[in-house]
Amino acid sequence: QTDFLRPYDLIERMLTRHDGRRRLIARLGNEAEDGIDAFLAQALAYERLETPSLTGFLAWLEHGDVQIKRELDSAGGRLRVMTVHGAKGLEAPVVILPDTADYAPTERRQLYKFGDTLGWRSSKDDTPPILQASVDAAADLRAQEDARLLYVAMTRAESWLIVAGAGTVNSPECWYNRIVEGLGHVGAVACDFPTGEGLRHQHQDWPLGATEPTGTAATQTAPLPSLLWRNATPPAPAVRVLSPSALGGAKALPADAGETSDLALTRGAHLHLLLEHLPLWPRDQWDRAARDLLSSTEEGAPGDMADLMREVANVLGNPANAPLFAPGTLAEVEISAELAGQPLFGVIDRLVVTEGHVLAIDYKSNRLVPDCAEAVPEGLLRQMGAYRRALAQVFTGYEIRVALLWTASGALMDLPAELVDAACARAVLETGAREA
Repeated sequence: QTDFLRPYDLIERMLTRHDGRRRLIARLGNEAEDGIDAFLAQALAYERLETPSLTGFLAWLEHGDVQIKRELDSAGGRLRVMTVHGAKGLEAPVVILPDTADYAPTERRQLYKFGDTLGWRSSKDDTPPILQASVDAAADLRAQEDARLLYVAMTRAESWLIVAGAGTVNSPECWYNRIVEGLGHVGAVACDFPTGEGLRHQHQDWPLGATEPTGTAATQTAPLPSLLWRNATPPAPAVRVLSPSALGGAKALPADAGETSDLALTRGAHLHLLLEHLPLWPRDQWDRAARDLLSSTEEGAPGDMADLMREVANVLGNPANAPLFAPGTLAEVEISAELAGQPLFGVIDRLVVTEGHVLAIDYKSNRLVPDCAEAVPEGLLRQMGAYRRALAQVFTGYEIRVALLWTASGALMDLPAELVDAACARAVLETGAREA
């Protein structure tokens, strides 16, 4: 019904006719009611503003900034999981900060103002000093806001504040290390917790009837209330999502030597980006478009730009490859399916769909190209076999073909169905053995 019903009608049908509301509340608790109702309200608001379509609604939601603020003062003895922003103005007897380790937020901002001018952020090495000053000033403001959030987080606790972290704590600016430094100034002592050794600072009475300790020794030996460490049934492990490119097996021929692993990955990512976008541009604008595209990446434009462009031109200029990049073909196609009873997610570099036929192409930037399909490394065969299985679930009744496009030679290599199917079957057997 997604092609025919308005977003609100579709969501309401899922919630009512297909028992979605009851199942969500059973899974998430009564608090989910607010989220469900807000979601429906957003669907109605969208239909008043735009021509109703599910794709448009999802895009509208994704680019919007919808926040739901609930009144939680009367939450009773329930556990509340909240952001620091959402907890402003609230308090609780016990507050746990579970994730205070190193964190590197992604900077999404692209435009920065200096004087009366707006500048586009680029890689740090290519940013002019006057623009870099604006970037640094914005970073200082973010750091100040981070410090204010830490203050809010720590002052939500009425009696107990428990600070934890998973991963690395190498950054002196992470909340974990800031709190450790602060504890060092107030005489915190080492304490053995059920999850390992940590620091503890105690002042006056703890709740739950504990007596007031005196001196450092009492702080070290005062018992922790069992309420905070009650054993709970561990949750079921999350279902592992399989990736076609991570099904095992070699990805290159044994004699394929060249760049280091990181350089090869970066070069491959650059080639993929250029082959995705350059077919949309006139040939005489490729050089400028390519430099603009790669300059916007985290690594910036590479030093071997000329070599990259020769390789891309070799691929796109091959007349045999023209149907692969013709109008109507698809680039960077995300696909979800099932493999051996597990979810599979991958991205197909190029997809050509015609009447009754589907051709999936994956770009490979290996310097050493196999002579024939039978010589293709096992890992690549497994990947393409997984794509073939996934596409068969989507395009029922179509002939599914898979091929590799070797950027070094510009040649397309068809892979026989029986070859990739056998490799995929071997990957399924190995996956099942690992799961067992």
